[in-house]
This record gives sequence, structure tokens and C-alpha cells, in this order.
Amino acid sequence: PSAYTSINISGFGLGFAGSMPVDEKLPLSIGAKFMYYLTGTLQESPVTSGSSSSIKISQFSFFSTYRWTDRLNWRGDLNYDLYSASLSGTGTRAQSASSLSHTITNFLFGVEYLF
Repeated sequence: PSAYTSINISGFGLGFAGSMPVDEKLPLSIGAKFMYYLTGTLQESPVTSGSSSSIKISQFSFFSTYRWTDRLNWRGDLNYDLYSASLSGTGTRAQSASSLSHTITNFLFGVEYLF
């Protein structure tokens, strides 16, 4: 059934990231990461919703690390990803679509080991 359409969005992106300590005495640092994709492609199978005319991909991340020992850090990340596409024309799906968007928001927490 066409309800189980596979969508693949990819592209070429540029980004930057950085972090800074919160205080000289406190082993805590905060940081951010931003990715912007200059080009993008959209592939759907087994049916298509329309021809992709404009694709935008953006990714934001805010993170914090706490130095626990010389080799171990606690780390938390808040991530937000946005994928959107404007569609034109008709696809092979019974009802064509004019746009497609997908967002992902997650929080990750873990331990970093430094070699």
C-alpha cells in the first residue's frame, strides 16, 4: 500500500559548532551546533507525491558537558532537525501533495570517554 512510502532526503551541508566554559572553577561547558544544507534531494518509493522544487534542511543542537574525571564527561544534547520540501506537478500517488515536512526533536544524555 502507498501508506508505506519510503522517503530519503539528503544534501550537502555546511555547519559550525563551538563550546565555552561556564566558569573557570566549575568543570561545566555549554555549546551549540548549527548545520545548513546548501543542496538537497528528495526520493520517494514506491510512489511519489509530486516533483520536488525546493528542499530545505536545517539542524540545531545545544549541548552541555560536565567533566567528571580526567577521561569521563557527562553530556546532554538537545537536538532539533527540520526537513521540508515544496512539491509541484503530479506524482504517481492517487492524491498529490504540495508540501512535505518532518521535524525531529530529541534529548540525549550519556557519558563521553576521552582517549
